[in-house]
Amino acid sequence: MKITPLPLQNTTISGSFWSRYMGLVRREVIPYQWEVLNDRITDAARSGCIQNFEIAAGKKQGEFYGMCFQDSDL
Repeated sequence: MKITPLPLQNTTISGSFWSRYMGLVRREVIPYQWEVLNDRITDAARSGCIQNFEIAAGKKQGEFYGMCFQDSDL
């Protein structure tokens, strides 16, 4: 039996099960993660992620903070 991959542009994820989780990610997870990456959540460990990019772009002054792979979070 030959397996042929389905092109992603022809794929739709729907239904109440997936819609519930996609909505949760859209409304809660992504905005929360953005706040974490911007170091705006007081209970979360400092990320430095966005600030590192702003420093690299010359928009802010400062030193790199965090792990060497920090940019992959963004």
